[in-house]
Amino acid sequence: MARICDTQPTYVVHLAEIEGQGGRNLRVVLDYEMKKRLFRDLAKRGPSRASSEQKHLVAERHGLQVVRGKIPVPDIRIEYEARDGERARVDLELATGHYRGRNLAEKVRVGFSIYAHAEDARNSGACWISVN
Repeated sequence: MARICDTQPTYVVHLAEIEGQGGRNLRVVLDYEMKKRLFRDLAKRGPSRASSEQKHLVAERHGLQVVRGKIPVPDIRIEYEARDGERARVDLELATGHYRGRNLAEKVRVGFSIYAHAEDARNSGACWISVN
């Protein structure tokens, strides 16, 4: 529960930005909801580990990507209808002091917007981060 509370300020800022740009019909999806659907779809592929091709197909169906055989899932996804009527989404990740460079690089690589609290950024030698 702490991660959701830690992430809320980021979520609120993004909601305001999206609405300010004409976004509507906002829907917030938390990581555990995405993981539930993702793992359900992977399990449908059979009891053995999903092949690389199957993982890519399932990840794509959920708007995600495979990196080094894994499917990174954001802390929060905001889905919405853009001003032009197109469906859009923003994937948010809160980077804590426990993140290592490789983990953070994976999240950046797949296009997540990365944020860190000031104290975590200081400990990692970085500053407030917003990528994407």
